[in-house]
Amino acid sequence: MSALSALILGRELYVNVIQRVEKVGHVLAFDDKSIDVADSPNNVSQSINARIVELGLGVVEKKRERYLAPLISKLIASQEDAQSRRTNIWEYGDISSDDAREFGYSRRF
Repeated sequence: MSALSALILGRELYVNVIQRVEKVGHVLAFDDKSIDVADSPNNVSQSINARIVELGLGVVEKKRERYLAPLISKLIASQEDAQSRRTNIWEYGDISSDDAREFGYSRRF
C-alpha cells in the first residue's frame, strides 16, 4: 500500500465529517490548506478520498441521502474511470461480480 501511504502519511490533513453512522465519522480529507473544507462537497475532486478512488484503492458506497448526491456522483465518476483503466483493485474487472448467482452467491433473508 505504498501509494496509499504516500497520500496520507506524514502530511497535515484537514477533514470534514460529512456523515456519522453509529459513532463512525465519514470524512472528506484534504492536504491543501487553501481548500475550503467547509465547502468540501464542491471540492471533492481535490480530496484525498478522490485520489484514493482514482488510483483504484477504494470503493464508493452508494448512499441515498440527497445532500450527499453531488459528492457521491463525483466519486462514482472517478471510480468508473479507475474501473475502465483496470487500476489496482479493478485489475481483473468488477470486484463485486463475485456476488453473482453463478458464483454460488444467493441472498437468503
